[in-house]
Parts: sequence; C-alpha cells; structure tokens
Amino acid sequence: MSNSRYIQTFLVGLAMGIANVIPGVSGGTIALVGGVYEDIFASLKGINTKFINAVLRGKFREAFRQVNGLFLGVLFLGVALGILLLANVLSGLLCTYPKQVNALFFGLILASVYSVGKRISGHSLLSILLFLAGTGFALGIGFLPPMNGSNDFIFMVLCGIVAACSMVLPGLSGSYVLLLMGAYATVVKAVTDLQLSILLPLALGAGIGLLGLTRVIALLFERAKRETLSLMAGFVLGSLYVIWPWKQEIYKKNAMGDVLDKHGEVTKNICEDGLVVNYDRWIPSAESFSDGNFYIMLGLIVLGIGAVLAVEYLGKERAIKVES
Repeated sequence: MSNSRYIQTFLVGLAMGIANVIPGVSGGTIALVGGVYEDIFASLKGINTKFINAVLRGKFREAFRQVNGLFLGVLFLGVALGILLLANVLSGLLCTYPKQVNALFFGLILASVYSVGKRISGHSLLSILLFLAGTGFALGIGFLPPMNGSNDFIFMVLCGIVAACSMVLPGLSGSYVLLLMGAYATVVKAVTDLQLSILLPLALGAGIGLLGLTRVIALLFERAKRETLSLMAGFVLGSLYVIWPWKQEIYKKNAMGDVLDKHGEVTKNICEDGLVVNYDRWIPSAESFSDGNFYIMLGLIVLGIGAVLAVEYLGKERAIKVES
C-alpha cells in the first residue's frame, strides 16, 4: 500500500469515527462511499482458524498478513482518533447547535444515497423491492421510541453487538441505536472520561458483532452484490428521516414539567441527561425564508454534500463497481 493510500485509508477511517458519534449517521455509509467497505470485510473474513493457529504458533507476521493487518491498523487508527478526539466536541455541538449539525450530516447522507445508488449497474424487480424494503426498515427505526438503559456488563455487551452491526450496515446508525437503547449518553461520557468499566464490555460486544456479521455480508457481496447494494441504498435513504434537521426533542417530564433522566430523576443537564421520548419534526414554512439561520442550514447541507464528494474522491480507486 502506497503512502497516498495510507493517507486515504486513514482519512476515511477518521470520517467513519466522526460519523459514528452522530446519531443518525452511519460509519458504514462513509466506508462504502470512501471505497473501503469490501476491503474491511475481506480483511475481517481472514480471522478464521488459520489465523488463530498462526497466532498460537507464534507466527504473528503470517497472522498479520492473513487479515491485511496494515490496512486494518491504519483504518481503525483513524476511526479511534475520530471517536476519541471528537466525541466530546461533537456532543457539545449537538447540544448547542443541534439543527446546524444535523443539517450538515443531512447533506452528507443525501449525497450518499446517490453515491451508493450509482454503484448499482442495472435494476431488477428484486433489487427495487429490496431498495423499498431497506427504506421502510430505516424509516421504521426512526419512529421507535427510546427506552431506558442500564450500565451493567451484559447490557453493555449487547449494546456493543447491536451498535457494531448497525455501524457496518450503510444507512443504519450505531449511535442512533444506542440512543434508542438508552445508552448513548452513557457511552459518550465513557469515551470522553475513558471509563473502562463501560468501554471494555462495549468493545467485547462490538468485536462479536463485527466478526459475526462479516461473513454474512461478505457472502452477500459474493453472491448477490447488486441486490445487497440496493438494500443498503434503501437503508441510506430511509435514514434521512432520522437526521432531518428541522426537529425538536420531546423529553420525558414529571407533573411539574421538570425534565427527567433515564432513572426518573429531575435533571438540569437536559441535553446530556434528559430522556428523549420522541421528536417533533416539521417542514420549513415560507416564513423561514426571511430567517438567516434557514440559509445557514441550507449552506451546511451543501457543505455535507461537498464532504461526500471529497470522501468519494479519496476512495475513487477503491470504489465498488457492480458487475452487470
């Protein structure tokens, strides 16, 4: 792998890490647009009995080559840095400027629908039906109410499994799934404060989820690539509802109108600890055209579209070309 390819892979990984922090944005979408999606699964597929035997015999160089370790190392270094360095910053921006941040990522996902769709060569009735099914499934997730979470070991492992599966499927946001499970605030705080009691079981679950899903997706790409991409394009389109920027959180409150956290206690830190039970979404009216903030959000949507084009440029040599 050339030096330029190292940089490309690292930057795509960094973008994946940032995306995984934002509820509604999928790191899998970034991987697909950046042209590293199939490489990830081809590499992880190498973790098999041959890999384990090489490790047990002390042949670490052979094991490293078996999983394309250099590629995975550079990619996941970018992912880790994206999460660790920007988790606190982005969570703060989401609290202070939620509509603007969502507008940026709405543009990113909007452009990703086109980016994923153009990789599909030809259409069949099955691929169209799968596209519609993927769209409906992602939309359905957007209507689910969040539930109360927990900090115990088993629940955190389960969160890691579910979030990892969501993160590698384009259009399905692992962070949004964590939000639905009532664990998003807990995980973000654990990342920023390096709480190993939360991060270790989460990482264990994520590893189980990644390794379990790797072979399934790799098999689907081998046998039904066009149909698989059609389903994924539907996931990406449906996720636009989740990240719709013109929305307002509806928090759980007591009889006095005080906002409650997931433990049912009154909280003053509404953004980070308030329990979201739903969202109030709306379409901008004509009156919005006189509001300067409306044009700022439109500009951010355009910026998000431009970001996808930039990521696509970085990954153009790795771009997925669907065989007809």
